[in-house]
Parts: sequence; C-alpha cells; structure tokens
Amino acid sequence: MVLFAVPVVLLAFAARQKFEPLVRLDDRLTLAATDATRRTGAKAGLILLQQVSQPVRIYVLAVLVAAWAWRFCNLRTRALWAIVTMMVAWNLGLDAKLVVQRARPVLHEPISHAPGYSFPSGHAFNITVIATVMVFMLWPLLSSVGRRVAVVLAVLASLAVGLDRVFLGVHFPSDVVAGWVLGVGITFSSWLGFVGGTVPTAGTTGRDRTTSRAAASLSGRPSRVVRQDAQDLLVRVVAPGAALWTVIVALGVMLGGPLLWLSRDEEAFSKDLARERTPTWNGITLVWSHVGNTEIIISVCVVVMAVLLWRTHDWRLSVVPGIAIALQATIFVIATNLVDRGRPQVPKLDPAPPTSSYPSGHVGAAFALYLSFALLLLARKRTPLRRLTSVLCLMVPLLVAYARLYRGMHHLTDVVVGLANGVLCALLAYGWYRRRQHATFVAHAHTPRAVP
Repeated sequence: MVLFAVPVVLLAFAARQKFEPLVRLDDRLTLAATDATRRTGAKAGLILLQQVSQPVRIYVLAVLVAAWAWRFCNLRTRALWAIVTMMVAWNLGLDAKLVVQRARPVLHEPISHAPGYSFPSGHAFNITVIATVMVFMLWPLLSSVGRRVAVVLAVLASLAVGLDRVFLGVHFPSDVVAGWVLGVGITFSSWLGFVGGTVPTAGTTGRDRTTSRAAASLSGRPSRVVRQDAQDLLVRVVAPGAALWTVIVALGVMLGGPLLWLSRDEEAFSKDLARERTPTWNGITLVWSHVGNTEIIISVCVVVMAVLLWRTHDWRLSVVPGIAIALQATIFVIATNLVDRGRPQVPKLDPAPPTSSYPSGHVGAAFALYLSFALLLLARKRTPLRRLTSVLCLMVPLLVAYARLYRGMHHLTDVVVGLANGVLCALLAYGWYRRRQHATFVAHAHTPRAVP
C-alpha cells in the first residue's frame, strides 16, 4: 500500500498547497486537451462517456455482477469481498476530495460542468476500483486468454474514463493520475488482506513457497477464518447498514413533504440560536466544529487504529473504528445526495461543504468514531482511567453536534439523524468484533491439543 500511497499523498499535498510547477503543468495540459476537444468535435462522444461512467451507475452494475457471481458461480466469498471493497473505496474517494478541497479547472469556454471538488477524479478512481475488483473476483472463471483480455479491458476502461475527464476540462491531469493510483492501491491492498490466509501447496519451501503463494493469490481461496469474517461483516454490518440507510432516506423525504411543518419550526430554532451568538462562543464552537472535519476524523482514526494494532496485535479490534466511520460515511454520502435538503436560512459561520444539510456528516462521523473508541475502552479490563476516557470520548461528538447547530450549518433533525447514524454504525461495527472474538475463542477451545 505504501507504494501507492506515497505518490497520492505527495500529489494531494502539492495540489492543496498550490505548488507552482504542478499548477502550471496542469493548466497547460488542461488547456491543450480542451482545445483538442473543440478542434476535433469530440464533445458529444466525451459527454456520452461521462454520463455512462457516472459512479452510481457503474457501482449498481458492479453490484449486480457480484450478485450473479454469488448466486450462480459459487464465488460467494469473492463476491462479498468485492461488495465490501467497493463500498469502502467509494467512501474513501469522497473523503479524499473533502480533505484536499481542490477547485476544478476554470476555463473561459467550459465544455462541461461537474459539481464538488476536483482531487482526486471520482470517475477515474471509481472506474479503476471497479475494473480491478471485477478482474480479481471473476479470475477463477476465466481461461488464460480470458484473463489477459480482462486485464487489457480493465486498463483501457480506466484510461478512457480518466482521459475523458481531462479532455472535458472538468479535472486536472494530476487529479486523474491520483485517482488511478489510489484506486489500484486500495483494491490491491484489500485483496492482499483478503487472501492473507491462503496456504501454499505442501512440499514447497523457501523461494518455491514464496512463488507458490504469489501464484496462488489470484486463484487461491482465502482461509476459513477470513471467509467467516467477511460473511459476518456482510450480514451483521452491511445488511443492517442498508436498512438504516433506507430509514434515513425515507425520513429525509418526509421532511420535505408530510413533515414540512417540522422544517418550519426548525428554521425558527436556528434563528433563535443565531441571535444568541457571541464572539467568545463563535471562537469556541469553531474548534468544536473542526473536530468533526473529515481530515481530522480520518487522521485520528488512522492513528488510533495503528496504536491499537501495535498494542493489542488484534487486527479485528483495530479495524472497528474504521468500519464504523466507513459505514457511516457511505450511508451519509448516498443519503445526502438523494435528499438534497437546504441548510438553515441563517448566517453561517463555516464554509458550506458541497453536500446538503441532511443528515449531518460531522455529527455522524464524530459519533461513529468516538463511540467506537468508548466501546473498545469499556471492553478492556484493568485499563487505567478507562471510564474517564470513555466519558471524554462521548463528550466530543456532543460538542460537535452543538457547534454545528450554533454555527447555522444544520437543522435540528439533521443533527439528530446524524447522531443516530453514527451511534448505530459504531454499535454494528463493535457487535461484529464481539461476535468474531467469541467465535475465535470457541474455535480455539475446541481445537484438539497434541498429547506430549
């Protein structure tokens, strides 16, 4: 993963800091590409490819292929891996945009328009993830020729969609390159983790054993433990998460219809809060609101996950916060785009992100992350100050929730639903860990011991 992460991080830093050589190169290439589009009359074809490769459409198609592989091809664990990987990757790509916050190219004669931030290219990233996932998932079904064709098609699809974004002038070339590299990196890392338990053929040692493991990685099957982890993740986290998303979207639609009266009352509440603002509380709530920012949430999550893995050597425990915020963010991103609720009609103290008001992403992410920390702390025995630390973890998202209301960024129901989203996602992730921990303990208890 480091091989893929380093160039993406360097490009992201250069883009966020407006590194002059990168900016000049991007501008020159973007102008040359858009001029070529105008000269050749390729606009219609490029727009068509843009529409066909919309992430929502290709993810729906990819999930249908995974369902077919599950039902008819006996590739259940691979299909589970594919769905989970795509769900997490889509969320990570959106998070990367919010972290870098790079504006899109500005042209005197724009060819096309696209909402949101520019880095990395969502189209390039998502098509790369999906194409790579499909190759890995369907590999056992393909002949040697079919495998070569599949790899070539995956590369061509990724290149075509990425170049389409540049020639339409809606992305800089560095956005597209970052999307390609990040997509391949996430998929390869996920696959290596998925097949980490693959056992090489008996009778191989040394270099032969290494070669056997590498050759078997695509066609080999993951260990029984990995399969059970993936199945439990789908049944106990992803499926309930889908049900939670349905409820959140339904409630959001009702707020614009049968519950419209509630929206009017919430506007009055937001205006009352705005009238009570003071310079002191403006500064305090600024800090609290920033605690829920995407870059802060991701940074804290990654650091804590690394510390947990280092101290406990329990990878399942260490990924609980990551599962919680990934599920929460996936539900939030899809719901906020479908509901598209406007923000309160009061002066706003924070810049509004490109997402809508419902539900609150800051509040959901903070509750998912810090509640998962509190649950893991309370489960540990003889941990110094664990109760006090757990209380502090629970206070943080409450402060974030108040700050988002005070600063005019959300309605009250946005915050309440965001809270519910974060809490339930944390409980689902923690419940998955507890079940897998119990299953591992039972398996070890029933393992026959060798008689000396």
